[in-house]
Amino acid sequence: MSTSPQQPREALGVRLRGLRKDSRLPQRRLAELAGWHESRVSKLELGKQTPSKDDLRTWSTRRRSCSPTPRTRTRPPICARG
Repeated sequence: MSTSPQQPREALGVRLRGLRKDSRLPQRRLAELAGWHESRVSKLELGKQTPSKDDLRTWSTRRRSCSPTPRTRTRPPICARG
């Protein structure tokens, strides 16, 4: 991690990456589902860009929609690599 002003942004990026990976969702697929360029996901995860409230809401919604269900442990078809 870098010096103080960027540390919180980088820490958030690490957390966002962990949430995405927990959902087994590739960066490219998250970007497609969110309507973003793939580089935006990377920049947010690396702490190079500060996410807006809408970015965080979109991230959360798209990630949750692709999490495996507890009963079946399978992911919805929309989450398959496109």
